[in-house]
Amino acid sequence: MDSFKKKFRFVKSIYDYFFRRCLLFKRFVYFVNTHFPNNTITKFFKFIICILFAPIWLVAAAFNKNPIILRKIEISITSRCTLKCRDCSNLMQVYRSMDRTYELEFDSFVSDMNKLFTLVDFIETIDIIGGEAFIGGYLPNILRMLIKSKKIGLVEIITNGTVVPNDEILRIIKNKKVHIHISEYSRELAPNSVELKKALAANGVNTLILHPVWYDRFGEEGLRPRNRSASELSENFANCLRCIEFMDGKLHFCPVSSHGMYLGLIPAGENDYVDVRNANDESNRRKMMNFIKPPRGFYVRACDHCDAGMPGKKRIPAAVQGNWADGKNDSSSFTMISP
Repeated sequence: MDSFKKKFRFVKSIYDYFFRRCLLFKRFVYFVNTHFPNNTITKFFKFIICILFAPIWLVAAAFNKNPIILRKIEISITSRCTLKCRDCSNLMQVYRSMDRTYELEFDSFVSDMNKLFTLVDFIETIDIIGGEAFIGGYLPNILRMLIKSKKIGLVEIITNGTVVPNDEILRIIKNKKVHIHISEYSRELAPNSVELKKALAANGVNTLILHPVWYDRFGEEGLRPRNRSASELSENFANCLRCIEFMDGKLHFCPVSSHGMYLGLIPAGENDYVDVRNANDESNRRKMMNFIKPPRGFYVRACDHCDAGMPGKKRIPAAVQGNWADGKNDSSSFTMISP
């Protein structure tokens, strides 16, 4: 038994090496995952191919020693939402409080994505989020573009379960490259959740039910700066479960950074994002390496406005609906940054 475990660990280490270093192998794995059922036979098939074609994977990896591969990025397509969550980590409550909105502009998005594709070799997963993703105006066009790209492994749509997509969207998300992630909230908050699940099941859509765990990122201070030391900021960054967000032509380490800067609540730092839309390719490729493996001691300006990676943060009930006049979410909780 111990001998078998050692052999299994050895084979798995080879698999992991190829998956990290060889784009050809990565694309093969995603092709299998999106075109065949996820069962024991499929897993065995991938295992056999991994072994039989090992020389090919080694040669391919040798010619692509340092590929730029992003594991996951989020794309926020609208700030409009069907819920009013008081503690939304994507700052949708702040948009409402400031009477502001954000809508992805499709032509600019296409141009920005094409530039991003010149900087990276592969994006394993793209999450489409909101607000509520299913009410984003350009969702069908966005999905068609992302599904078509060979540089993207999976496309995930994150929904709060309150909206049943129309027939056009249902036809598109039947594609095996698309997965729907439903955040499971109460029937009171999401009365359409059962109907949504039935529609997705009837159309054979890949669906995953999530039970989100929420933590208080902002405390009573809202987005006000904490005036932390450099060591505290780097600790916050290192311990944070960061979600890279691509917004308005810029690649940010997290949605607090992207939305905070967009709203003028967090100052822009030179190394806080990659300006895909405007900077030259070579400088951006160097910056992109920070998104793969940030250097020791690294942090961004948003780390002084958020408690996500700090010790002692509290778990809170998910999706508590906010009163937009309460002290936590009114505009006095936020410090405007002068242009």
